[in-house]
Amino acid sequence: MAMKLFLISNSIVSLILSQSTAPIDEVVVFDDWLAVGSGTGTANCEAIGGFNTNSGNIKSYGGQADDTQVNELSTSDETYSYTATSTTLSTAVQVPNIRYASSGNVVYYVSGSEIRGIDLSTDTDILYANRVSGFASSDPGVCVDPDDGTIYTVGDTEIETCANTGSPPSQCTSTSQQYLIHKDYNAGLGVGELQAQACAVYNGELFVFGGLFSSEPGFSDSIWQCAPAVVDSCDANVTTLSEARGAIRVVELADCVDGKYVALIGGRTGTLASPVPSAVVEIFDLKNSRLATMASLPTGLVSFLSAYDPVHDQIFTVGGITDNAGTCTNQIYKTNTSAMGLCVTSQPSMDPTTEPTKEPTDSPTVHPTNTPTEDPTTSDPTNDPTVVPTANPSTEPTTAAPVDSPSPTDAPTLKPTLKVYVPKREEQQTSALSYTTIVIVLVFICCIICCCFYWYDRNECQEEEEEQKEAPAVYDRMEQGDTKVAAAAAAATTTTTSKASTASTYERKPQVPPSSDYGNYVDVIAAGGDEKSAVAMTSTAAYNKK
Repeated sequence: MAMKLFLISNSIVSLILSQSTAPIDEVVVFDDWLAVGSGTGTANCEAIGGFNTNSGNIKSYGGQADDTQVNELSTSDETYSYTATSTTLSTAVQVPNIRYASSGNVVYYVSGSEIRGIDLSTDTDILYANRVSGFASSDPGVCVDPDDGTIYTVGDTEIETCANTGSPPSQCTSTSQQYLIHKDYNAGLGVGELQAQACAVYNGELFVFGGLFSSEPGFSDSIWQCAPAVVDSCDANVTTLSEARGAIRVVELADCVDGKYVALIGGRTGTLASPVPSAVVEIFDLKNSRLATMASLPTGLVSFLSAYDPVHDQIFTVGGITDNAGTCTNQIYKTNTSAMGLCVTSQPSMDPTTEPTKEPTDSPTVHPTNTPTEDPTTSDPTNDPTVVPTANPSTEPTTAAPVDSPSPTDAPTLKPTLKVYVPKREEQQTSALSYTTIVIVLVFICCIICCCFYWYDRNECQEEEEEQKEAPAVYDRMEQGDTKVAAAAAAATTTTTSKASTASTYERKPQVPPSSDYGNYVDVIAAGGDEKSAVAMTSTAAYNKK
C-alpha cells in the first residue's frame, strides 16, 4: 500500500514539474499576424486604449489624427469594424511610445507631471496621481499591479510608486535604482540612464524591459527584476531580450496553464543615428522568468495601441509608426490562432469538467475588483442590471415616505403560526471544544476499565500458580500421615495380643495425622470408623479445602 501511494505521489509531482517546465511556445501558440481591417480612414498613431470588459470591444482614445476622438474596434461580433463614437474627450490625449497601461477597465497614462486614467465604460478622464517633482524621466514606462491597483513609472534609474486611490489624487514617491542601467556602463562606454523602458508587475515584483540611451550603443536588451520600494534592488540577471530595443508595448495575457504571461511587442531598435520600428514579438513568463520569440509583426511598429481580448483569446494592434520618418498607419492586426485561442493547455487536466456552464456570461470580468465589498449591496439582485449608470441620478428616494402611524391588519390570518421558529444562537450551539472534552473523558474511562481487567486477570493467575505449588506438599503430608497411622495400629494390635492385662489398664490414644484439621479426624473416629479411614478422609478434606 505504501509503495502504491509513493508511486501515485511521484506521478503527481512529475506531472506538476512537467507543467511548470513546458516550453512557452507550447503554451502560447499563434502562427502569425493577420490584417483584419483599417482605422477610420485616417492613419493614426500615439493613441491609447484597452479592452472594455462591459461591451467586449476595444476602445481607442486620441492620437495624432484627432487627440480628442473616441474610437471603438468591434471584436465581439468579429467584424473588426473600427468606427468613431459620438463621444469626445474633454482632455486631449496624444501619448508617444509606451506611456500608458490598461488594467481592469481603466487605461492609465502619463501626461507631464500627472498620471491620469480613462474609464473604458464611461470614457471619463480623471486625475489619479501627481508625479514626484523633478522626476528625471521624460519618457517613462507605466505599469499597474493587477492585485492592488498600484501604479508604477520607471526610467532614469528611478521607480515611482503611486497609490491608486482615485479622487482625491495620490502623491507618488520615488525610489532610486542605480543598477537600472545599461550592462555596458561599467565597461567605460559612458552610458547608463535609460528612457523608454517598459514594465510589468507580478506578485509585487517589478519587471523592466529594454530601454533607450542618450548615446551609443543606444538600446538595451536587459530584463530587470526589482522590488519597487527597496533602494537599488534591481537585478539584471533574469534573462535578455532577443533584440535590444526600447519603447516596447507590454500586453498582459491571461493566466495560461502554469505562468503569468505578457507579450512584448514591437518598439524601437537599431542605433541612435538610425532607429527603426521593431517587428519582434516575444512572450515572457513573469512567474518563471522565461522568454520565447514568437511570430513577428508584418511590419515594425512603435507608438501603437495594443490590447488583449480575453473573450476570443487574441491580441490586437491598432495603428502606429512604421518608419524612422514618423509615418503612421491605420492598419489593424490580430494574432492568427487555432480555434482553441492563444493560450493552449499542453497537458490536459486529469479531472476535466464533464458538464460545461449552461449559461456563460456574455462579458466576463477580466480583472477582479481591487477592493471588493465585504457585504453585498443587495440581497435580491436584479436579473437585468443596468450596463451604464444613470447620468443624472435622482436626489430623492423613489419609494414613498413611510407611514408614521401604521394601521393594524383588519383581517388577520385564519391559521396563525403555532410556533415561532427561533434560530439557535451561536452561544447555544455546542462548541467543538465541548465535543473534544467529551471524547477525551470517554477515552480516559476506557483506559481505566482496561487497566482494571488487566490487574484482576494478573492476580487470578498468581493465585492459581501458588495453589499448584502447594498441592504436592499437602499430598506428601497425607501419605506420611497414613503410614504413621498404619504403624501405630499394627503396634497396638500386637500389644493387645501379648499383653492383655496392660491393654486393660491403659487406654489406646488415637494417632492424629499431620493434617492441621484435627476436628475432622475426631468426627470420623466417633462415628465408628477405623483410624486409617479417619486419617485418609481428613487428609482429603484438607486438600479439597485448599
